[in-house]
Amino acid sequence: MRTTKLAFGYVDKFISYILKHIVKGRFRHHAEYIGTFALIYLGLAGGFIAFTMFMGINPTLIVSVVAAPIWIGIVFLSNRITKIAIALKDVDIDQNIKEEEDVIIKEDSKF
Repeated sequence: MRTTKLAFGYVDKFISYILKHIVKGRFRHHAEYIGTFALIYLGLAGGFIAFTMFMGINPTLIVSVVAAPIWIGIVFLSNRITKIAIALKDVDIDQNIKEEEDVIIKEDSKF
């Protein structure tokens, strides 16, 4: 009885440890990337459809196979913009951390 309880305790700790690292690590980065990509893609696709409808092109033609190369191009463009956005976000976070460290160092040097 005690060994079973001890074994389940270790299994529970192991699962919670793994889940914490999955959520904090790569999973969070991938989820952020996919979400950013989806927002950019939907924005570009919606803008493209609105633009073509404004120009008087039939929306059925836009969504069909005829415009498939355009949609593939929008996917590649969305992917490139997403990579740039994620890279700029990481640079911005690094700069904010560096500025906070500089403020702390300056405050410490005053005393």
